[in-house]
Amino acid sequence: ACIIHDGGRAAGRSGLGAVMGSKNLKAVAVRGSTGLGLAAREQMLPVSKWIAGAYKDLMGWAVNNGTSASVGYLHNIGATPVNNFRDPVFPGIEQLDAPHTFPLYMKEHDTCHACPVHCKPVVAYDQPGDARKIDPRYGGPEYESIGALGPVCMVHDPVAVAKANELCAKYGLDTISTGMTTAFVMECAEKRLLPADADFRPVFGSGADLLEAVERIANRRGLGDWMAEGSARMARSIGAAAEQLQVTTRGQELPMHDPRLKNAYGLGYALSPTGADHMHNMDDTYAANDGSDVCGRLREAGIQTPLPLYGLPESKVQAYAAELAAKHIFDSAVICQFYPYEYKHLVPALNAASGWDLNMAELQEIGHRITHMARLFLLREGFTAADDKLPPRCFQPHREGPTAGHALTPQELQDALQTYYRLMDWSPAGVPSPAVLARYGLADLAAGITH
Repeated sequence: ACIIHDGGRAAGRSGLGAVMGSKNLKAVAVRGSTGLGLAAREQMLPVSKWIAGAYKDLMGWAVNNGTSASVGYLHNIGATPVNNFRDPVFPGIEQLDAPHTFPLYMKEHDTCHACPVHCKPVVAYDQPGDARKIDPRYGGPEYESIGALGPVCMVHDPVAVAKANELCAKYGLDTISTGMTTAFVMECAEKRLLPADADFRPVFGSGADLLEAVERIANRRGLGDWMAEGSARMARSIGAAAEQLQVTTRGQELPMHDPRLKNAYGLGYALSPTGADHMHNMDDTYAANDGSDVCGRLREAGIQTPLPLYGLPESKVQAYAAELAAKHIFDSAVICQFYPYEYKHLVPALNAASGWDLNMAELQEIGHRITHMARLFLLREGFTAADDKLPPRCFQPHREGPTAGHALTPQELQDALQTYYRLMDWSPAGVPSPAVLARYGLADLAAGITH
């Protein structure tokens, strides 16, 4: 469940909407009457001028088409999962890419508050004889939604995918988990693992079944009542054969970045305190591109770049830890991760806005502290190093396609996890040491944690 705001935006994954629902909280409304202001306007001006002068060049992809423009590219390099993470390529992917979809249903570009980029798609569709009318109030599908509702379910009908995205926004459903759970059920139906009395047996490639799945999940109708629990819980109930088909970590379905290509993402999926997540993570393709903002931040942190695309050597694990801290800073300061900020931009901008006097090292320490706090939360709630894992399918290399022959092995992941624990000053069991807890002022949060 997601927290939906502005009609088509989701503060989602990880069940934030369910948390609100459990507290009988329907909505939060805020009305402001004064400007936010700046502590040091002159200090902010260089960063503001850089944004205004550079965003069209640095973020041209987002200005023109948003994340939906990356559908074809990410598929072609092997990043996009297909057929519930079984296949390397999706025939018909071009039907879901921007050159085909935009003339079909693109209405306008929307944006977040005060952002000049306008990367958010707004789609509308109303064709005579087609009941699948799409309401533009719900925005439009981004790459993750297109991937989960399209290639993962083998659906190449762009109207069905966009309509499913609209329904998810309408009902407050996470598009990634909805698509992934639907694909899981499609595979269970294909392998005849569903109960004999199941009233819904969706088929890969069926846009109609995709839309029915969303409606059933949202209304908890028939098999949809079970699907609403997510693929991990369904798999445990069905049995061992089904557990081999689910693609989750800590019960949350993987995003649309296949760890067969993006090995650091795989490490991040295994470690993520919120379940598989691509946003507090490090993208291997950017870390291998020395001109990227990721490499820029890593160099500022004293890490040599570029990094190898495949594998998890210690240098990449160290880079992942540093980039994870940066992503925590972005999220906590409510800064968009798409804009290519480096610390040379972040430090003066945050100081100018807040009146602080932080340096880069102090800002990085804030990010690392968040990493340690999140780990303590997991340990308190009963998770252990045994939960730092990937589903079996991630270790199965493709025989063809752009990533043929590439996949982490279970041993490579375990070695990388132990390297990460050591670099973070955690025990081999993944528990922060007394020394690191004292350093970050977190010792009081570790009370009662013994494993």
